[in-house]
Amino acid sequence: YGNYLDDVTIGLATCRKPSNMALANVSHNSATISWSSSEDATYEVMLTTTNVRPADTVVGTPVEDTVYTFTDLNPTTTYYFWGRTVCSDNTTGWSSAYVFTTSCAPETMPWSENFDQNALSTCWNRYSGDFASGVMTTTTSGWSRSSSNHNAIDPDGYDVYFNIYSTNKYTLVTPSISISS
Repeated sequence: YGNYLDDVTIGLATCRKPSNMALANVSHNSATISWSSSEDATYEVMLTTTNVRPADTVVGTPVEDTVYTFTDLNPTTTYYFWGRTVCSDNTTGWSSAYVFTTSCAPETMPWSENFDQNALSTCWNRYSGDFASGVMTTTTSGWSRSSSNHNAIDPDGYDVYFNIYSTNKYTLVTPSISISS
């Protein structure tokens, strides 16, 4: 009656998951991920738009180095990155997810905005504070959208406005616009 153990060995794993993931150079269509590893190994990477860890049987994109640039990404999209180490005798499970969101794609010339959407696009930036002094804070308040019948160019359209009698100073910054074309 009882449980017995015999010949127990405890040691360090010889093949460890990537760690210290870092993100650099995120744009509207690419992002560079790097990680640390003390292994003499290769790696696999996986990128998805859902926060569902890949099964260990899923094969990722093979990578020889501890830096990888994902390309052909979609603008303003949240991505989930997983990595794993492939050793000569073993492959680790997938790492925890590293999450990032790509930026907005630059608008091209000629460009205009009629504010007929239900809300300001996430590519518009709203700030409160003194623009001239450079002391600005990102905000979601201050600017409002309304239907307008006082707009001579588009009397049935919409516009954005802020309360000019407020003691706060608000700035609305357009999305990035490429003027190279």
